[in-house]
Amino acid sequence: MNRIGQKIKERRLALGWTQAHLAKLSGYSRVYIVRLENAKVESPGINALEKIASSLGLKMSLLWK
Repeated sequence: MNRIGQKIKERRLALGWTQAHLAKLSGYSRVYIVRLENAKVESPGINALEKIASSLGLKMSLLWK
């Protein structure tokens, strides 16, 4: 799992959310969230990461730390 996907998964689990819930909040499909968390998305777009981070209540820069 890549670092970004790992951070997304950790935050999602800390909030007690399912992948489906995050998908609904972010506007992306559950399959996309699964693929992102498991490093199956080679180059996620900045817009996607921004929306997902925002849905999780994170600043996008925290995904790289």
